[in-house]
Amino acid sequence: MGLDCFFIKIRFYCHKIGKLIVDDRDIKTEQIRCGLAWLSKAHQREQSPEDRQYYASAEQVASVRLLGLWHDIAPAAPWVWRHPVKTALE
Repeated sequence: MGLDCFFIKIRFYCHKIGKLIVDDRDIKTEQIRCGLAWLSKAHQREQSPEDRQYYASAEQVASVRLLGLWHDIAPAAPWVWRHPVKTALE
């Protein structure tokens, strides 16, 4: 089994931005395609144009097929789910 990890940059809190390839398969693409990950448009500038296209296509496949998180009637992006807007009653 071949494993390659490429770090593109290190962000705050030592959060590493990178790409994981296993047996010539981009793991992020596979996660997005299965509906197990969400495409973050906020970080697209850190990706190559080719990767942006792969990830967008993978997300489209998952959403059309209602896979993973897309099976939910109203899926919430992780950054929305983690920090929901509080109502006046809360």
